Amino acid sequence: MEKICRLCLKNCYDNSEVINELMKEVFNTHLLENNPAISEEPVVCTNCAEIMQKCFDFKSTCFSTQDCIAPFLNKNNEKLDLKDIYLSKDENKNVIEIPDDYNVCAFCMKLLKSSFISLNNEEDVKMVKKCLPEL
Repeated sequence: MEKICRLCLKNCYDNSEVINELMKEVFNTHLLENNPAISEEPVVCTNCAEIMQKCFDFKSTCFSTQDCIAPFLNKNNEKLDLKDIYLSKDENKNVIEIPDDYNVCAFCMKLLKSSFISLNNEEDVKMVKKCLPEL
């Protein structure tokens, strides 16, 4: 009997995992409108399982960052300086100053020198709201 991946709809052959309770929880909390229970014996291919794990890890990191930022939010919706928040974290107490050519990622709170993508246009904001509505 063929096993079809519930996510990508490709034939899994022998490279599949039965969707267990943990995966169902990931579906419920992180994959909008994608119910794995609509097939009798739902499976995901190993490629989709790896991608799903990365998505879960990314979203978990975003939640952790949101928890870190939350105490600094104010009722006036003023813009936050993530560098100040980064410096206030216990694990960063040794950092005295952040050079101007470095930025703090709003999703993972890591200090990076690499280029950043601005989320100032309407399409980018719409994408973040759809993929991470909790933030």
